[in-house]
This record gives sequence, structure tokens and C-alpha cells, in this order.
Amino acid sequence: MQKLIIKKYGRFSDRVFEFAPVTVFFGGNESGKTTVFDAIFEQLCSAAPKNSSVWRRLAMRYGEASERLASADVSVPYDSGEEFLSLFSVRSSDISLEAGKDSWTETAGRNLFFQGLDVQKISSGLMKSANPRQNSNDAKEFKALEACLRQAEAELEQRLMQEKNAIGQKKQLEVLDKALASLEEEAAKLRAIREQQSEQISELKKKRNLFRSVEQRKMLSSYVAKLKLCDENPLVSPEGVQEYDKLVAARDEAKAKYDAAQAVIKQKEQHLEEVTKSLPEQEKKRKEAEMLEGASNTFKPEVEKIFEQRAKNDTFKETPFIFSLVAPVLAILGFAAAWIFHAKTMVAWLLFPAGIFLGWMFHSSYVRRRNRTAEKEAEQAVINKITHTWGERFDTKYIQGLSPEQMIAKFDELIASAKKERENHIAMLKDHEQSQMAITDAHTQSIGVQISYDTLKTSTEAWLADKGCKDRDSYLRLVEQKKAAMQAVMADKDKVEALMNEESCMTPEALLAVIDSRVKSLPESGFAAADWHKIEMSLSDLEAKADETSRLLHEKEEEIRMASVDKVRNDSEFENSFSSIPDSIAALRKKISGLKEELKEIETRRQASGLAAEVMAGMSSDAAAKFRELARKAAGILSGIVPGAEVEISELSLSGIKMKDSGGTFRDPSQLSSGTRDCLMLAMRLCLAADAFGNRDKIILLDDPFLNLDSARMEKALTILRHFQNAYGCQLVFFTKEESLLRMLERDWRVKEHKLP
Repeated sequence: MQKLIIKKYGRFSDRVFEFAPVTVFFGGNESGKTTVFDAIFEQLCSAAPKNSSVWRRLAMRYGEASERLASADVSVPYDSGEEFLSLFSVRSSDISLEAGKDSWTETAGRNLFFQGLDVQKISSGLMKSANPRQNSNDAKEFKALEACLRQAEAELEQRLMQEKNAIGQKKQLEVLDKALASLEEEAAKLRAIREQQSEQISELKKKRNLFRSVEQRKMLSSYVAKLKLCDENPLVSPEGVQEYDKLVAARDEAKAKYDAAQAVIKQKEQHLEEVTKSLPEQEKKRKEAEMLEGASNTFKPEVEKIFEQRAKNDTFKETPFIFSLVAPVLAILGFAAAWIFHAKTMVAWLLFPAGIFLGWMFHSSYVRRRNRTAEKEAEQAVINKITHTWGERFDTKYIQGLSPEQMIAKFDELIASAKKERENHIAMLKDHEQSQMAITDAHTQSIGVQISYDTLKTSTEAWLADKGCKDRDSYLRLVEQKKAAMQAVMADKDKVEALMNEESCMTPEALLAVIDSRVKSLPESGFAAADWHKIEMSLSDLEAKADETSRLLHEKEEEIRMASVDKVRNDSEFENSFSSIPDSIAALRKKISGLKEELKEIETRRQASGLAAEVMAGMSSDAAAKFRELARKAAGILSGIVPGAEVEISELSLSGIKMKDSGGTFRDPSQLSSGTRDCLMLAMRLCLAADAFGNRDKIILLDDPFLNLDSARMEKALTILRHFQNAYGCQLVFFTKEESLLRMLERDWRVKEHKLP
């Protein structure tokens, strides 16, 4: 089950619960755990008849089916609600399977072995049908039919006598009968002569066969030896080789899966080891990158101020270069004017310094130039300060000799590198956690694969041991020997059967004994090699005489046939006058035939009932094998918490279940400790549940299952459930209010938890 959708069910409405292999519903009293349990149970057992007590309880508690609206993805619902509750659920600490009532064993027995049939009662009824009492209706009816048959046979005999007497009244028929009898007497004499001749021929052939006995003994000895080889190895065949190869292929496939599972585990462990080794180095790199990141974030604003100052300086507008020439031009003009007018007046010489003064005033007032050298020195001072401060904590190789633009790019690179190292560190931690989980899952899967491989390996070895062979090659040699022996037997079969018929022997061994005795008696019988020709001549003469006798007999039989034709013709003429007698005879014969058929049918039914009674009586012996298998499975589950656990089951009841205690004595459940008894009963219940529904999907519901158990016993019970889930792949659904149980489940399993209010 993957999901339960509740539209309206008791106190819940419009709720969706998702399920995992292990799901827990946790909540206190009156939190709705029982309601969810009943909703799940109704979906799982939707195919069961709705007239049982469990369905009436649901109707009384939650209303009719139309008022309970829930659905779940159940592929094949269970067809018995009572059986599901007795085998597939543990409610209110009822872990001991109602040990005082035995109702669980009766329910499981009806489903697991006899499907609700009382075998002994059916067998007894069939035996009564096969051997009815003398005063029963069946016996009286049979006697009445027998009496009716005797009466019809007596009446038929009377009719036949009437017919014979009527026929005997005709003299012509008597004459024909006498003539026919005479011919038959003569034919009988001829048959006797031919029979005597045949006996003589047979005797001569036997004598002739004495000389053939030596060769026959060789052939028979080989035939008997090869037939014995075939009879002693009925399970050896080419098909057996294919069957064994299939077993080996399945075993090798399971081994390959197991090796693959181990390889996966090894690979994941190596990966985990590599990740574990890399974590300290990655942590160191992350910390170093984060320190560089902090320094970069600290000094980056200082470098950015250089670019702000540059932007500010770039707003300064220089005076065009032509303006810088105004001062020297004015000075030159003043000097030229002074030189031209110096003879006329001394004032003219004042024009030269006036030109210089005006030029200086113009240059100082209107000409502006950027001091780029000072700017570069200021920028370099900032860079040197940053480099000096950086060098106090870090290696200056990162920023040494870099321009402001390159330094900004380097700071960004270090910040991005720190971010990447943090992401790499988080990814490595996540990879480390996932690798640990993957190794746990791989180990769990490996256990199931190893169990499958061990089982197939044991089956393969047992298969060869059953055939009396050590390995496949020895089995192949035995197959080839049997094949060759079989071909030789088939080649000589017709000869041997002909000899067996001739010698009236029932088996080839008996025939070999007869031939062997003949070979040993040849010298004592006085036969010599010369007698062979005498026997052949006598045999030829007798066969010629026998042919002549057969010819005379054939002629006599032809005369008898002609006489019979005349008799039939006369009989036909006579029967025309007595037509009623044959009709009555035919009717009586038909009646007798019908009575015999009816009596035969009754007898056949009795025999069938007897056979069926034997089959039903034998079913109890078939149950013993199932008991042994059930005991083995229960012991396998218990071995996880009780080392060397052994269980015996003689019948499916509490009195028939035994478990070996620490002293080596098998005891019934009432004599075991309460903890051991609870573990045994839980293991038995799970094994019965597994066998009851074969390979179909299973789900176990546990509603406060361990309220009366202390923590140690609760651990053992959970160990049994873990073994069972690994072996059968079932789904577990817990309903509990105990936080200790919830903590154990969270520790040992990956659970899907639903907290109820």
C-alpha cells in the first residue's frame, strides 16, 4: 500500500496518509489510531464477505458502508477479514495469538491445509458410500436390482429353452445338425492331428534351439545386464542434465548477484573512505578560502575608492594648450614694443615687464593642468598600504604587482572561490552521508541475495547426491552409459520377447536361467553336432505333413461353412414362424444389459468412493511435510534472537507446538518463559501469515503491539519483525502511543511517521 485517502471516516475527513515499508502512526489515547487501523483494514479486506462480526462492528462504530468514504491502492484484497485479523495483525498487546483459545490455529489450519474441509468426516462419509450397511437404502436398492436381474435371466433362460425346443421339432434341422456335427467331428480330428504335429514340430524346434542356446545366452546376458543398468537408474536422463544445468545456472546467477552486491558494497566503502580522507583537506581549503574572502571583502572597498577618485578627477577640465601660449606672446609683444619705442620715451620700456606681468596673470588665472603624477603616487600609496596590510596575514603572491583593476578582479575571484569551496564542502558532507546510507542498504540487500545463493547451492548438491553422482561429469557418463544400454536393449527387445513367448518365460532373467541350464545340459543330453542334420530333416518332414493336414482341415471347414449356410437358411425360415420368441429374448437381453450396467455403475461409484476415502485419509500425512516446513521457517526467524532455536510441530494446535529450551528439552509454550513464549508465538504467527497467502504482497498491522513488554523483550520482538521483513519483503504499519517504541523504530528503520493529535 502506497497511499490511504480518507474522504470521510469517523473523525477524519479529507486526509491523505502516505506509506513506506515501515510506517508509524503516533498519538495518545483517542487520537484516532484505531480509526486509521479500521480504515486500512477495510481497504485490505474489501473482497471479504460483509456479513461477519468484524464488518458489523465497523458498521456500528462508523455507520454503513456508504457513509465510510476511503480508498487505497490495494492490488489484490484479502478474502477473509477474520483470518486477516488472526494472522496479519497484532492488537492491544495480543502477541501470544490467544494462547488460551486456540482459535488462531483453527483458522490457520482451515486455510493453510484443508481449505475449510473436515478431511476425517469426508473420508468417513466416502467409506460409508463405498461399503453401505445392509439395512441402508443403498444396499436395499442394490439387492432389489440384483433380484430383478436374476428374474430376467431366469425368464431369458426359459425363452431360450422354448426356442430350442421349437427348433428341435424340425427333422430337417436335426439332420442338418447331425451332418454338421459329423463334419465338425472330422474337423476336430484333423485339428487334433495338426495339434499333435505342431507339438512335435515345437519339440523339434526346442531341440534345435538347444544348439542355438550358446549364442542366445551371450545376447541375453548382455541384454539383462543393460536392462538392469537402465532399471537401476530411472532418474538418469538427458533431461536430467538440462534440469541440473538449470539449477547450476540459477545458482551461478545467484552467486553473480551476490558477488555484484559485495562489489557494490566494496565500491561504496572505498568511495566513503575516499570522501572521509578528503574531508579534512576540503575543510582546510574552505577555511583558507573564507579567510581570503574576508580579507577581499575588507580591502575591496579601499581599491574601489581609487576608482571613485579617478572618476572624480576625470571631471576636471584642462585649458586648451593654445591658451598657455598667451603669456609668452604678451611678453614678446611687450619686448617688441619697448624695443621699437625706446628712443621716444622711457615709458615704452615699461611695456616689456607689463607684458610679462599680464602674461603671468593670465596664465595663473585661466590656464589649468592635471597633476597626473600626484594622482598616480596617491593610488600607488593606497596599493602599497593594502599590499603591506595583506602581507601581514597572507601571502602577497595573490595581489603583488597587480593594478587596481586586476586587484578588484582578484578579490572577486577569491570571493567566488570561497563560495565554491563552501559548496564543495557541503556537497562532500552530503556525499559522505549518502554513502553511509547506501552502504547500509547494500548490506541489507546482500543478506537476501546470500540466502538465495546458499539455498540454490544446497539444492544443486542435493540433486547430484540424490542421483548418486559426485559431479556433473560422472552424471554425464552415467547418462551416456544408460543411453547406449537403452539402444542395445531396444535393438534386442523383439528377439528377447519372441524367445520369452516361445519359452513361456515372464522375465528376461528367467529366460536367461532357462537358456543357461540348457547350455550346461548339452553334454549331458547326448547331443552331438551330427544330430543337427537329423533334427532339420525330421522337422522338414513334419512341417510338410502339417501343411497337408492344414489343407484337409481347410477343405473340411469349407464343407462346414456350406452346411452352416444351409442350416442358417432353414433356421431363418423356421424363425419367421416363431418371430415373437426372438423379440422377447432381445427385450430380455436388453433389460439384463441395462440392469448389469446399472449394477456396474453402482459398483464403480463404490470403488471411486473407496479410492477418494483413501486419498482424503492420506491428506493428513501430507500435512506433516507442511508442519516440518513451518517449523523450519519459525526456527529460522527465531535464530536471530535465540541462537540455535529449534521448533517441532506435530499438529496445528498449541498442544502440538514445541520449542527446545536451553537444556535441550522440547517444551510446549506454556512451559517456556513469558519472553520466549511471546517470541515463539510471534514467529509462528508471521510464518503462518506468510504460508497462508503464498507470494502475494503482505502487510502487517500492529496496534500498540508491545504494551506489556519491557525494553529487552520489545527489542527481541522488533528483531523478529526485522528478520521477517527481510525474508518476505512485507510492509509493517505500527500504531503506538509509546515514545520508547517510536525511538527504537527511528533508530533501526527508515520510517514514515504520522503524528496524530
